[in-house]
Amino acid sequence: MFGHLAHDPTAQIPSIKVPRAVPRPAPSDAIERGLQKATTRRDVLMILLGNYGGLRCHEIAALHSNDFHDGVLWITGKGGHRRIVPAHRLLVELLDLFPAGYYFPSELNPTGHYRPASISRRIRTLMPDGWSAHTLRHRFATEFFSRTPDLMALKDLLGHASVATTQIYTATSPSRLQAGVLSMPDLDAARSAAQKLRAIE
Repeated sequence: MFGHLAHDPTAQIPSIKVPRAVPRPAPSDAIERGLQKATTRRDVLMILLGNYGGLRCHEIAALHSNDFHDGVLWITGKGGHRRIVPAHRLLVELLDLFPAGYYFPSELNPTGHYRPASISRRIRTLMPDGWSAHTLRHRFATEFFSRTPDLMALKDLLGHASVATTQIYTATSPSRLQAGVLSMPDLDAARSAAQKLRAIE
């Protein structure tokens, strides 16, 4: 009843190539518009935690005042793993304004704090169309790496288990690529050849 084929029926199925992931950092004007649209201190905090801390929505939602001391955020990431994220000076100023307890408290949830989906939805509401909490995380990663090209440090900051995941965030921006190419010196011979070709055409 259960026969076996002598050949592999999947051998002729073409493989599907997974597109190479590229970072999509939120631009500064989108963040400015999001902050301008903010109506509460918590709105501002959730955007800054993404932009200056690279935090995921579930990490923002569960952040507690006990997780912040001596200028450092202690983040509980995926799998319950703890990591440290030094707090940017603007975050320090803002966090000091909040009372003890969850930074995003909620009496509606048994956890006592916002659900990650609520953080995600609120940031999407504040930011212009197409930009989200995850694009804030992308911005943090690309900005950090452009200033401190230390892949292992970025891996630790983002809470990745594998450095391969971190590499997705480190692709060089088109503007930096352009700046690098345009900074290459002109060769006199190349300039002369270009002028000759222009004259011929």
